[in-house]
Amino acid sequence: MVAGLLRPGGRLFVRDGHPVLWALDEHHNPPALREPRRLAASSTLAAAKA
Repeated sequence: MVAGLLRPGGRLFVRDGHPVLWALDEHHNPPALREPRRLAASSTLAAAKA
């Protein structure tokens, strides 16, 4: 099925990663968990109810 979408001799590259990797700060050495972020929607919702 994929071969029909590729040019002759073309290649398909598949990269798979686990979503937990999104929680890591790759710029920290050694890699560490990122600080939790507050959702803007929750504060907006609380302000709308007030």
